[in-house]
Amino acid sequence: RFADEGFTPFLTLWEKADRLTGQPVQISDAQGVREARVLGLGPDGRLQVSCADTGTIWLSAGDVSLRPQHP
Repeated sequence: RFADEGFTPFLTLWEKADRLTGQPVQISDAQGVREARVLGLGPDGRLQVSCADTGTIWLSAGDVSLRPQHP
């Protein structure tokens, strides 16, 4: 179904199971490693995050890791 219709039909199911939105993450990409907060997924399946240095960005490639916050 994904091959025929893309991510959109699965978005509602994802939102029900989503535990990433609002969580701090580390993004590793060509610019290096930076901190961000997950805003959610778009209808095309890209991850939307908010970074202090670049604002809101959409990710379609790279590594995103959840890291525990230690005081």
